[in-house]
Amino acid sequence: MDRKTNRAIIRKIMLTEWDPIGVSGIPEAQDEYDAHADTVFDMLVNQTTSVDANAARRSSAAS
Repeated sequence: MDRKTNRAIIRKIMLTEWDPIGVSGIPEAQDEYDAHADTVFDMLVNQTTSVDANAARRSSAAS
């Protein structure tokens, strides 16, 4: 699966299973967690449990 497909899956899970602020039923707020979806995807791919570890991995890959 490509990144776009995986992001859509993560977005759906975040809206239907996680949704801590209760926006899943609000059509205008369906993109509320999009900023987090890429971070979650990277954490899953890199098998990291920390945003800091994920950022460090991205930083070292860019160098």
